[in-house]
Amino acid sequence: MKIDQAQEADYEVAKISHIGFVDPYAVEGLLILKAENGKEFHMRAFSGEVARHISSF
Repeated sequence: MKIDQAQEADYEVAKISHIGFVDPYAVEGLLILKAENGKEFHMRAFSGEVARHISSF
């Protein structure tokens, strides 16, 4: 998909609403994707290093 291409009907547009860590040692990351209609998808099981990298954008 190109940046200026129209959204396909089979997909939802979502943005990262929150990003952080599951544990106090920042070993496991967590993020919450939120769609325009208010639906949320929680995602974890990636490293804290990846969470720090994502949050830098």
